[in-house]
Amino acid sequence: MNRPMLFTASVIAVLTMGLGSAPSAAAFDLSEFRWKNRLILLFAPDLRHPYLEAFEGEIAHWEAEVQDRDLVVFKIIESGPSVAGERPLETFQAKALRKSLDITAGRFTVILIGKDGGEKFRRNDRVSLREIFSLIDAMPMRREEVRSRKAGQIK
Repeated sequence: MNRPMLFTASVIAVLTMGLGSAPSAAAFDLSEFRWKNRLILLFAPDLRHPYLEAFEGEIAHWEAEVQDRDLVVFKIIESGPSVAGERPLETFQAKALRKSLDITAGRFTVILIGKDGGEKFRRNDRVSLREIFSLIDAMPMRREEVRSRKAGQIK
């Protein structure tokens, strides 16, 4: 399903909501990633879901390629801690994100968000990181990044 989803006010608001002035409810602004990073959002019922474990293994194996593609990995877990890259997400942020992206409870879902904030890929099944890389590498922005890097090395 290719839905033209942009991280506009609704999704950004989900992650920037605060609960009063409690330090543990610090704002998390998803817009900081726009035009800088691509996002892989991994939704799983728990940390031991086999598709999540397999995908995490691929991420560890292909770490340099993940970084080269400017990917930030989000893990949004129904019954467990959720993270956005290295930063923990509050439970209310994870729940609100699941709701705003229409993620079915009890299901594993992968979403790829481009640097422009648009949803590029969504699957409710196992997916390989190589497949995600292929999608990214076919994107015009990624092709330009590769050309620019090559031109910089030639000089």
